[in-house]
Amino acid sequence: EFPHDPYLHAMEFFLNKETSRRHGCTTQAPIDILRYVPRHRLVFQAIALDHPNRPIIGKFMRPFAFKEAYARLVAVSQAVTSSSTSFSVANPIGIDAQYGLFFQEQMQGTVLSQLLNEKNYRDLLHTVGVIHRDLHGLHAPNVPDWDVRGFLQDVEWCIQWVSFLCPESAPFLQGVRNLLMARAPHIDPSAYTLCHGDFSIRQILKANDRWSVVDFDTCMRGDPYLEIAMVMAFLKYHVPLLRDRLIDPAPEGLDAIEEAGEAYLRGYQKRAQVGMKQKRLLWYRLGSEIQCLARMLRR
Repeated sequence: EFPHDPYLHAMEFFLNKETSRRHGCTTQAPIDILRYVPRHRLVFQAIALDHPNRPIIGKFMRPFAFKEAYARLVAVSQAVTSSSTSFSVANPIGIDAQYGLFFQEQMQGTVLSQLLNEKNYRDLLHTVGVIHRDLHGLHAPNVPDWDVRGFLQDVEWCIQWVSFLCPESAPFLQGVRNLLMARAPHIDPSAYTLCHGDFSIRQILKANDRWSVVDFDTCMRGDPYLEIAMVMAFLKYHVPLLRDRLIDPAPEGLDAIEEAGEAYLRGYQKRAQVGMKQKRLLWYRLGSEIQCLARMLRR
């Protein structure tokens, strides 16, 4: 029972203390739990004692993961500081190796998925494309490279999973699998860019005209087409407006889903000043849609 988590073993001790003073990061009760994934991570909000009006974010993670996640946050923060971007990121504040915990700045704003409506979703998603292209243009050399073999293995596993749960779709999915494996594009690690690792509109905050991107724990250097495809695959699940259209798929609802993806792509391409390679994007989109479906079914 919470907070007795064998993988996040120091969490109980820390949360039961009135205050915590570790490496210059002093926090006080109450602590608000923002997200808890058992045996994986806990994210909480607290107030810094040295700055009473300064909310900060703390993250407990598995012992083998938290140092690497914090190092990635540091690398991205340094990259944004030395560049001119359309967004900001959280600054790292401190790490506590004894407790598997690190602190970062809390960014202000509302999660973008809560702001999108019938009138503004095209314009706002166009801006998301601009932000995403700026992110891919950052130079952060100290993050790991993406493993394309892991992506292909995961797609195969997802096809098996969906086929098990939806056996009537198994022949079709096997055909998609054969097509993907036969038409895999050339992967050139020298063309990799910085990728967020889990980029979606749920990781974007908007406060008036200020934009922020959060949660760089899994950032990496990889093929930007993979991340673009993931954004397009998950839009219809992450945006309540589009999710409603998907549940009741009238023709105009499906048109809205396509228009949302196209608005995002236009923003990305305009910022990049170059068009996308459509076959390459389609290959990644097929794999991403399968991963997306498998994730929804697992949940």
